[in-house]
Amino acid sequence: MSERAQHFARGMFAALVFISMSNLFSQRSLVPPGPPAPVMKTLDQVEARTPLPPVGFDAATDLALTISEAGSYYITQSITGVGSDTTEERLAGGVVIDANNVQLDLNGFSLTGSEIQPTQHGGAGIYIAAGRMSVSILNGTVEGWGEAGISADGTVACQVRSVRLIMNGRNDDGVTSPGLALSESGLIQECMAYGNGSAGFKAGPGTSIERCTAQMNGGNGFTAEGSTLRDAIAYKNTEIGFSLQLGSTANRCSANENGGDGFTTSLSILTESTAYNNGGIGIVVGSGSLVERNNSRSNDSFGISVDEVSSGSRVADNVSSFNEGIGLFIRLNARGSRVEGNTLYANGNSGLRALGEGNLVVRNFARANGDTGNANDEFDIIDAAEGYGGLIRADSGASFTTDQPWTNLYTF
Repeated sequence: MSERAQHFARGMFAALVFISMSNLFSQRSLVPPGPPAPVMKTLDQVEARTPLPPVGFDAATDLALTISEAGSYYITQSITGVGSDTTEERLAGGVVIDANNVQLDLNGFSLTGSEIQPTQHGGAGIYIAAGRMSVSILNGTVEGWGEAGISADGTVACQVRSVRLIMNGRNDDGVTSPGLALSESGLIQECMAYGNGSAGFKAGPGTSIERCTAQMNGGNGFTAEGSTLRDAIAYKNTEIGFSLQLGSTANRCSANENGGDGFTTSLSILTESTAYNNGGIGIVVGSGSLVERNNSRSNDSFGISVDEVSSGSRVADNVSSFNEGIGLFIRLNARGSRVEGNTLYANGNSGLRALGEGNLVVRNFARANGDTGNANDEFDIIDAAEGYGGLIRADSGASFTTDQPWTNLYTF
């Protein structure tokens, strides 16, 4: 190729490169495609909940705060209400929830009835209408209402978390109410019920109670039917610490210094729990119950009692000590229960006494019970015709052998 042709080719190549680069970096249209989009969140987006009370609400004259639509609500101030004294409006009170799918955050504030003395008036602190479902109440205090602190009878799938229920249900007409009443398939977590008129907590079938405390209530600490309780405490309530009925389960619970029995069971399970210094029996075992690995100590009556006319229970691997009465008492007409592997120590009466027939009593150990220093103080088996594994004395420091693995053992 001639020199002239070469110069021409190089020139053409440079021109093509320049044109391509110009297209690549050319300025685009200066006309915007539309108005600028918002870059900040609206106030409704930042706090997408409805504040309560609404503007213009007067707790002295308005009957109650009413929530009638689904949504998330939060309290912006503590509220003291008057409520109603008439029969027709008895359930009126602090907040009435008559809708499904509601969350109410008390936001650390309190709903307080007209008085905190036994002469108070008014309805429930929070009333969830019967038939409602999926309601949550969180984070605050409900105190001083004439009816229940939170009344949710007839509801389904409701939740109460981190709420204090104080001195509710103490009407001057003599009708008492619990701190919290929740019906089916509910969840109660990290709540405290103190000084309410009847039970601290009343829970229906399918309800779970976790890490709650009931103290100094006028009835039971906990009344549960078909419920599950974990890590709960009943302290100084007037009646029973835990009443477990109709398929309830309690694990790692504590009943201390209640006026009545520590635990009562019927068709229920009680495990790894403690009954201490209660005014009645430490643990009362009803029909069809499983009571294992519990500690009953220093109660004013029996340590453990397999109840009159009960049947088909298992009482195993418990410790009953320093109780005023019998360590473990199988009452007359209690039948068909298995009592095995329990330790009975230093109780005021017999270690184990069996009046009922047809029970299996094996592998229990008793020492230092009663005050007469004889074998009957350790095991007092009235009817040993069936289901009794026999008795061997095993003194401290002495060796013993047996070919009967079901034998009950005792020492003085």
